[in-house]
Amino acid sequence: MRDWIINVAAIIILTVVAGMILPEGKTNKLIKSIFSVICLFVLIMPIQYISNGNFSVADVFSINDEVELDNDFLYYTFSKQAASLEEDCKELLEEQGITEVEVQIIFYTDKIAFVIEKVYINIENIVILENYQHININVEISNLLADSLNIETEQIVFYE
Repeated sequence: MRDWIINVAAIIILTVVAGMILPEGKTNKLIKSIFSVICLFVLIMPIQYISNGNFSVADVFSINDEVELDNDFLYYTFSKQAASLEEDCKELLEEQGITEVEVQIIFYTDKIAFVIEKVYINIENIVILENYQHININVEISNLLADSLNIETEQIVFYE
């Protein structure tokens, strides 16, 4: 431990002296950077000895069982995301001339991922422009929303 303190002091003194001797400019900055990196390595060296040689950088950054996710916060966040997607779907349909449609997105969480399970479309009060009157509107809505939400058309359910 005493040797380590002497090494740190020597590197710091050497860095200060080199900074005073060298002229200003790029060379001074380069030398200071090199000494800073050397000082960093000297400061980190005893960590391996403290941990009896079993030190691993992966252990420092790994997630263990002590870290828990806040499921309430995740649910709140995903609920907001679902509500936003519902509004986006309504706006998309309105741009296509289909109004008064209610959209409800049912989701589940796969650990920390938001996954759309079903999309329920209430077409009880639907208003359609004249150019959509003689087509299967369910197929049109399914295709639009499946492309927009990146889901399968089978996940979209209609009801009145």
